[in-house]
Amino acid sequence: IFGTSVVMYFLGTQVIRTQNGLRALLLTLMYISAFIALHTIIQGATGRFLFVTAHEAEYLSSANNFHLAGTSFIRAGSFLLNPDWNGLYLAISLFIAAGVLFTPTPSRAVRVSAVATCLLVLVALLFTFTTASWLSAGVGFVVFVAAFVPRRYRRWTLGGALAVTALLGAVFYRQARSLVAHATSGGDAKVRLGAWETALRIIVRYPLTGIGMGYNLYLARSVPYLAPLQTQR
Repeated sequence: IFGTSVVMYFLGTQVIRTQNGLRALLLTLMYISAFIALHTIIQGATGRFLFVTAHEAEYLSSANNFHLAGTSFIRAGSFLLNPDWNGLYLAISLFIAAGVLFTPTPSRAVRVSAVATCLLVLVALLFTFTTASWLSAGVGFVVFVAAFVPRRYRRWTLGGALAVTALLGAVFYRQARSLVAHATSGGDAKVRLGAWETALRIIVRYPLTGIGMGYNLYLARSVPYLAPLQTQR
């Protein structure tokens, strides 16, 4: 993991040598995130995974398609499969799209694309039903406004954000209500605490090597270290 980060850093320094190179990279990342957000919305709204492969279908089937308990909704993971991973990606992508608005002299088409991407990402986040991603997006929004938005525009930015949030809540009322119910349910929090306790037990036993990075490999080898609170896997 650390080695990959170093490689990506050096790759970035080679790709981004000018402002035009940085702008091109941001636009590419923005359009990719818009595509994934749209795919997430389609999956969450229809239950269909477009361009699904046999491996992805098997994984989703083993996870019961990430059905949200007590509702008729599924938690959309898109190409990242797991909705928690997808939610994290979308939360980060939201500020890449927002940052494009503050690049030097963006054209009108780019501004419209950036705003549209932000809206798509917010709707897609709703279909992941991921509490942590919404919390991280909220914290990121506060930091983004404080760091990049001029003081004279901050009230308008905050007002616009509240208006967009209220509009999304009204248009997607059932999804928003289910997200709140999911976020406030104590059972989910207990399972997560149990998963963290299991991970800590493994870290104590194998602090340097771990037990393997593969998803299924971890599930199989973590059985001896399962915490009592981890009732779901």
